This record gives sequence, C-alpha cells and structure tokens, in this order.
Amino acid sequence: MQSSPLLTRPEAAALARIAVRTLDSLLAAGAGPTPTRIGRRLLIAERDFETWLESRRKPASDERAAA
Repeated sequence: MQSSPLLTRPEAAALARIAVRTLDSLLAAGAGPTPTRIGRRLLIAERDFETWLESRRKPASDERAAA
C-alpha cells in the first residue's frame, strides 16, 4: 500500500486558494476533504484533497467561455 503525502491545513487551504478558517468551517461541517488526526495535528491526505477539490469544480458557463 502506497500512502499519499499529508498536507497541513494551511497547505491545503493555500492549494485551494481559500482561508484556513474557511477550510476549518468546511471540515467542521463535514463538507471538506476527509482529515486524519495524528496526535494534535489535523492532516489531509493529498489524494483525498485532490478528489474533494475535483468534486467541487463547476463547469464554466457558455457565457464565460464565449468571453
């Protein structure tokens, strides 16, 4: 089994271009990527983060594509 690298909350937030507080809110609501707790640290597997981010993508509307 090959494990995925783990991201800290600030690293994941930076990749998603959102504030850490926004990520924390998503995690608390169960709407964010699945976190892993190691000791006191809350970490996110890069693979899980990418899957979550991909599921949040919205297709560009025709109006945006034409502009």
